[in-house]
Amino acid sequence: MRYRQSRGGCIRTHQGRKTFADYCLKTRKSSLSALSFHYGHLNESITYKGYYEPIQRLADEVDSLAHSATVDFFVSRSERKVVFGNMAAAVDRFLTDAKLDSIQDIGVLRTKVKEVVYAHDIRIFFNDFGNCFISAAPLESRCQQAAGGASWMLRKPNYKTRSITMCAGCNCFVFDSTHLPYWERRVEDWGEAAKDPTNRVAVSRHAQAMAVVRWFKKNR
Repeated sequence: MRYRQSRGGCIRTHQGRKTFADYCLKTRKSSLSALSFHYGHLNESITYKGYYEPIQRLADEVDSLAHSATVDFFVSRSERKVVFGNMAAAVDRFLTDAKLDSIQDIGVLRTKVKEVVYAHDIRIFFNDFGNCFISAAPLESRCQQAAGGASWMLRKPNYKTRSITMCAGCNCFVFDSTHLPYWERRVEDWGEAAKDPTNRVAVSRHAQAMAVVRWFKKNR
């Protein structure tokens, strides 16, 4: 109401500057240097801390941690640890195409992996039951398809529609040895209920968990 009554006159110049800067930085982080120069700030830190919403800065830090974990995953994969699932072949192709599997020096490997991961904004979403590579193949996401349609703009899992059963059959999913304990527990948890053939949900989930455990034991 105040905005309407004053016809925008209630907005101070500084608020306008902050709104503009916040929009620019949300759209493209690389505009920070240009914004800092445009506003005449002494350094980029003043622009980032004073003109960028704290909640967005926190989100950036979370994304940074996620990217670091993604880098760690690909560095560990250079040792050819077995992964499987619908996205496993793509992980191997990534290592080969980027020529990461031939680098012996860990320091050089980490630098190269970091460059590729950040350049293509690859982010792995880690879970106890498996890892989601939706950012590498967003059109294959079953949870986004269930929510109304997958898109290259939707590069994060849809936590409202996804389920463990759905994830395990998704083309964005990868398993490795760290996920075996979860699936062994899932076999035990659904084992008793699955004895009743009329309980189709329990039978289906128990069978899926058994299949995953067999894959683990066969491929490790």
